[in-house]
Amino acid sequence: MAAAGAIPTGIDLSADSIAAAKLRHPGLDLLVADAGNYRTDERYDAVFSHAALHWIGNAEATARTIRLALRDGGRFVAEFAGSGNLVSLTDAVVKTLSARGYKPEGRIPWYLPTIGEYAGLLERTGFRVTSALHFDQHSPIKAPAGIRAMMDSFASYFFDGVAPEEHDAVYDEVEAALMPRLYRDGQWTIHKSRLRIAAVKLP
Repeated sequence: MAAAGAIPTGIDLSADSIAAAKLRHPGLDLLVADAGNYRTDERYDAVFSHAALHWIGNAEATARTIRLALRDGGRFVAEFAGSGNLVSLTDAVVKTLSARGYKPEGRIPWYLPTIGEYAGLLERTGFRVTSALHFDQHSPIKAPAGIRAMMDSFASYFFDGVAPEEHDAVYDEVEAALMPRLYRDGQWTIHKSRLRIAAVKLP
């Protein structure tokens, strides 16, 4: 965006991510901030978000932040995970842990709305939704460890409170349950669902 002539401000709650971004792009305005309560006196022409909103639990507060940051008529464009994302994996994890006596609640860390839920939220917040797309993908898992690598990536959420000595057995059970659907010709794939939204701030 900067290369195209925009003057962007970037925010992220992760200090490590902001530090890394500043090293790559030392001339940009990059801040550690919470999207749910970030405020600025500047009014921007556009807000863009990619692969972030599903990690932010307070969607209403975030939508208000975005609206307050925009001038009237300003654009909001985002893509993030939606309803059904990684559903095969999360269902298998929850089923396996439930069978072992672990409660399933609180193990899925993402906000995953349907297209109607998120478009409705934006409309209630003062936006006119101009485009909304919910699409599915089957993506290959590049890591050699396959589906186990996916479980490792989210282990702190999926397996919170699970006895360490049970982890390998749980991994084996989940892997076995998913292999008939997600493993073909030596390659694991994973089901992803994405929302792609464009909206305009109303006066």
